[in-house]
Amino acid sequence: MMNIDRDDAPAASAGGPSGDDSGGSSSRDLLQQIHSVASQIASDAAERADHITATHTDSTTQDGASLSAIPGNPAAVRSASAKELTQITTDYDTLTLRAPRYEVGTRVSVAAEQQTGESVWVTAVVYDTQETNGGTVVFMREVEGREEELKPVTVPHRTKPPPQYNQDLRMGGKTFRWGKKSDQREGGAVVGTTTKPQKSAAVSACDEGESKRRRVALESAAAAAGGGSVDVCGPAEGTSRPMNTPKKPYGRPSLSGLPEEVFSPLGSFLSTIDNIRLSRVNRVTHEKATDKTFGVFRNFTMTRGEERIYDKIKTLQHLKHMGKIQTAFVDARVVPPVASKLLEANKDSLKKITLNVESWSRTPDAGPIVFSSLTDLDVRGLAGLDYLRRRRWIFPALTTLRVGTLHTDHTPHLVRLLETSPMIRRLEADSITFDNDDDQWAGFIPALAGCPHLTTLTGLQIKMDQFGRINQLKDTLSKHCNTQEPKCAPKRLGFVVVDAEIGVDYGLRVADMEGISEWVADGHCQLDWLPESGPMTIDCSTTAATAPPAPDGLYEEIATRLAANATHLRLKLGGTPLHESWRQKLIFTKAKKLEIKFTTKQGVSASGAVEDSIPEWLAERQGDGEGRRSTSRCFPAVKELLVFSFSLSLADVRAASSKLRPLVGGLGTLKGVRLYGVSSFAAACEFLSYLSVGQLDEVRISESGWRVVCEWPADAPASWGDRRPSIDRLTSSSLCSKAGVREFIKLALALRPVSVELEARLEESGLEGDSEADKLADLRSFADECARQTAPHYTVKKSECECGWYGFIFTLKLMFK
Repeated sequence: MMNIDRDDAPAASAGGPSGDDSGGSSSRDLLQQIHSVASQIASDAAERADHITATHTDSTTQDGASLSAIPGNPAAVRSASAKELTQITTDYDTLTLRAPRYEVGTRVSVAAEQQTGESVWVTAVVYDTQETNGGTVVFMREVEGREEELKPVTVPHRTKPPPQYNQDLRMGGKTFRWGKKSDQREGGAVVGTTTKPQKSAAVSACDEGESKRRRVALESAAAAAGGGSVDVCGPAEGTSRPMNTPKKPYGRPSLSGLPEEVFSPLGSFLSTIDNIRLSRVNRVTHEKATDKTFGVFRNFTMTRGEERIYDKIKTLQHLKHMGKIQTAFVDARVVPPVASKLLEANKDSLKKITLNVESWSRTPDAGPIVFSSLTDLDVRGLAGLDYLRRRRWIFPALTTLRVGTLHTDHTPHLVRLLETSPMIRRLEADSITFDNDDDQWAGFIPALAGCPHLTTLTGLQIKMDQFGRINQLKDTLSKHCNTQEPKCAPKRLGFVVVDAEIGVDYGLRVADMEGISEWVADGHCQLDWLPESGPMTIDCSTTAATAPPAPDGLYEEIATRLAANATHLRLKLGGTPLHESWRQKLIFTKAKKLEIKFTTKQGVSASGAVEDSIPEWLAERQGDGEGRRSTSRCFPAVKELLVFSFSLSLADVRAASSKLRPLVGGLGTLKGVRLYGVSSFAAACEFLSYLSVGQLDEVRISESGWRVVCEWPADAPASWGDRRPSIDRLTSSSLCSKAGVREFIKLALALRPVSVELEARLEESGLEGDSEADKLADLRSFADECARQTAPHYTVKKSECECGWYGFIFTLKLMFK
């Protein structure tokens, strides 16, 4: 076959010098080779290949006729074939790589080069071309992205297809790749955008490595019109898109295509380490991530799992693009030294810091550091304030301070922070405890006096006998109104009431509230009241002859707000009930847990004490007579019921049923019940039958340590069969006698739960035998007795007897058949 030399001219035939002996056979062979080369070149042409092939191989005029007309002249054949091939090659170069292939409006995929030297793929459109002696200059502009102009690419007019179809040809610092015919592409030329000359290298058409990131697939409009577009690897598919489509308000469906206003907040959901990885995806994400206005490095975020990474960083030179941090979030056991240095280096740009640390052992003392622009500080964790003290950070522009839970020994650090932050307006805390330490409280009041702009103070713990401290706060904050601002802004004080209790003596200390009611009524202050995490108590167990009416004014507001915000409630019964005037004031809409504690007085029957102490308004239901299930008016959301000192007998429970049944029967959202100190399991069964819910997840029973009474009626369990709720699990982990185990088994057979679990710790005195082995044998015999008793209804899943440090342990697990 013929080879094309470096000057694109026909080379000598591979067959050697011609002679007369070649004859017509040699001419025909040469002509077939010419046709083969022309067909090969035509298959690679992008837009005019079919036309070229038809013109130079199938035509029966002139050139074709002249070749066939002189079969006896091999020299003439060679001359004609050389002229033919020259014309074919010239036409191929002209028609394939000149401007018509890159018409204005053609979309291309461009490997644009970043400032760091890396290349990323972007979509561009050809908006102009220019013919030069060296080739066609193609001008492109990025679309669906930042709309920036890209560096022009010069495509040579004349190129030489290499012998191998997948080989790259380097010309003028650009890469040209010729696709195989099997690629089913009109052209197959792929032009790279690297600007520095490199050595030529053969690259696979489907390479997914660096070569793919360095090349550009020029999508020809002519190829698209023919049913597809030129791509980097694989067959062309799809159709050409119209160029007059309206501009989208967003970019490509990828990270690179996100608008700045979307990309910017995305970084706040990631840590700084993750944002560093994000900035390395491609050029576009790098530019967006490092943008000074919308970039993600305006925020610094460190999580607990990244402490070791920062421990390895010794200097700030390794933390690039972090010279203008505006917000910082540090969640670590110990703040790494480089993190402290980074925050201090941004002391003039930081506006908000969130700090959650547990220890400061590795943080050295430093000189005073003034954060001149910081206005928002959120300190979590017990060591946060101490960390700030040891670093000697000062926040003269601070306006909002949030802290977590501070105990008495941490309040001096808070006082120091307040003394150096005169512009503070909001001090918000989960809980600030002063206990009974009047010295710490005495230091806190002057610190507040130095904050004349303070309008919000929340989270102050206070006991009900310390309401006098509210007057001190009023006097301190009122001075600001008289001296600093002619028109004082309203204040907001939030208190966490410790051991909140409403009883017959509530509201009698009127002197503590003198002046406060007027302060609130005049609109100068708003007071918020929350109970602490422990239970709020409603005390109906005192022996007062009569209960006074509910107080009004500020005491009424306090009680109403505490009741509305309480999530855990304790009800003490056995004494004088609260007055009827509390009916509309104590509604526990958020209470999820209800404790009931029975107390008995000497000379008063248990049933009478319980029944008389339950206020009628507390047991009222809502929905009676309206055709729907009635629920408790005061406890509409209780899910867990706990009953302590359940020492009532079966007769006591039945005697108090007129009050107990509506009280517990209205708990329509109940999921679990726990009965502690049960002496009569029959009484516990009767109590559970008063519940109106159809199903309970768990019932847990605890045996009384004093005595166990067996008083099951003759009709048990038939008397409870229709009234009992369906129970998933019946458990007990504190049985301490054989009698208690037997009573628990009877309770299980009466209630018929799905599963039963018990654990009994029996003393040696409760077992027969002299030796440990004999007592263990007696316990196993007792376990077999329990299994036989439950066999008609339950399958034994586990029965185990052992001797441990705490005596003899019997474990039994049953599953309903």
